[in-house]
Amino acid sequence: RLNWRTFGIDVWYGHLLCAIGMALRPQFNILLIPSSVVGSVVRVATGTLIEPKLSNESQQFRITGAEMNRIAKIEKLGSHYPQFIEQLRVCVEKDFVATNGAQNCGRCVKCLRTQVELRVCKIEGREKPFATPLDLSICKRTQPSAASRIVWENLATEAKSRGDKEVHKAIRTMLDQSAWRRKLRRVANKLAN
Repeated sequence: RLNWRTFGIDVWYGHLLCAIGMALRPQFNILLIPSSVVGSVVRVATGTLIEPKLSNESQQFRITGAEMNRIAKIEKLGSHYPQFIEQLRVCVEKDFVATNGAQNCGRCVKCLRTQVELRVCKIEGREKPFATPLDLSICKRTQPSAASRIVWENLATEAKSRGDKEVHKAIRTMLDQSAWRRKLRRVANKLAN
């Protein structure tokens, strides 16, 4: 697992995608980079204001999908390319994949988030690529990273607007517990000093 802090700077993956594009310059004149978050700039993401400015006379970088949120992108992918479910690989647990040969563990934070997103989108066959089905009790106990909080917040809003009260409650529990844990750590650190 890559630790971004080892670079000593804030790394935005849009910049990394542009760097790869520059290395491939002889083969591609225009590169499309997927937009990550709609309407705001988030650390470790792509943005409509940043990557296009890295274009030059021989190569253009264009951000695509900024008009859609994450759920709309998943729905569009599911409607135009339904077999993407069989090819879905999101798991960050390398040991699990190596020892079990399954595509996705179904328990790591990336697997959980993807399973929740597929459920909210009501995509058929969403259990296929995961070794275990979605367990919202695990979701409630998950500690989201600071960078992923906005994604989870948006997902909770989307679940609520679509009437999936069970998913909304699980995500709100996760986010609220996460906030309390951070506050308790701060208090413990102050008391220790």
